[in-house]
Amino acid sequence: QVHLVSVEDGSVRRDECSAYLRHLVDHYTDPPDFALFFQADAGDHMQWGYLSLVMKAIERHSLRAEFVHLNHPRLVASLSPCREKVFRQVFDRPPREMLGSYCCAQFLISRSRWHANPVERYQRMLEMLFGESPEECHDIPGHST
Repeated sequence: QVHLVSVEDGSVRRDECSAYLRHLVDHYTDPPDFALFFQADAGDHMQWGYLSLVMKAIERHSLRAEFVHLNHPRLVASLSPCREKVFRQVFDRPPREMLGSYCCAQFLISRSRWHANPVERYQRMLEMLFGESPEECHDIPGHST
């Protein structure tokens, strides 16, 4: 089953984050075994061969990972006042280490990993996208936190 979520950013860019979070909230009570999250230009950020391997692992019931990044460009791990503030708002604690990720979020998530966070956390994150950014984060005009 495929769900497409259109995003109208307006004057503030929320990119794929708002669509992903909307889907996580709306389908929290009955998620699939695995969900794949892609943005519009998926092939610009990942290798199709890698996705094929992940899909074969699912088909053969051999995928043991609960979360798989599907992109190849890696971002430098860092910790800014903005990232720290947002992390605290989301997880109710300070980060324990530098925060790093991959460019242009595309990933696979299992049902158990989806449910590792309460739906209220996903709702809070979605609300944060449409709320006022913390003052520590006003270094990127016109972009969401």
